[in-house]
Amino acid sequence: MRRYVFFLNLLVLASGWFAWRDGYLFMSQTRYGVPAGMNIAVFIEHAGMWGDFFIVSPVVAYILDTYSARWEVRRLLTTFGCATLLASLVLLLIWTEASKHLYESMARGGYVTVTGALHFLYMAISLTGIAMYYLGTSDVSKRSVLVVTALLAVHVALGILLPSWVTYGTVVPGAWFSDVTTDTSDG
Repeated sequence: MRRYVFFLNLLVLASGWFAWRDGYLFMSQTRYGVPAGMNIAVFIEHAGMWGDFFIVSPVVAYILDTYSARWEVRRLLTTFGCATLLASLVLLLIWTEASKHLYESMARGGYVTVTGALHFLYMAISLTGIAMYYLGTSDVSKRSVLVVTALLAVHVALGILLPSWVTYGTVVPGAWFSDVTTDTSDG
């Protein structure tokens, strides 16, 4: 299990390194090249990245270590293809659109960064493991499903709450990620 956690967290850490290299790891780095009035989200403050490191990586590692030997290769590859498609849709439709109003480590000005591309890979691998767990594994205990589902729900809530922090300066109930794609400026 440790090798899976190591590999997945290595992707998260590499994303952080590229965010640092691009000047989006810490807020103090973002002074250069950011249009006036643009909302900024830096890597280190993104709750979803912390959730990836401390929640998703261990959960996916548990899934892979416990169940992956039972999975059929053809089903695994099909699931990976679907997970990659889903990750692509998130990347292209949500991040790039949001990045027109919110400069962040994953995408800026409608373009995906290297950090975003690495996170795409992380998402595709994680989504594959999670999908295979729920859809391709028949002998999973109810307790395991409840614990995994609860942990993933916490991660999703953390990742989705970030934009309201950035956009409104506080956590706003009901302010989901798509809210940052709406220009709320007066001018």
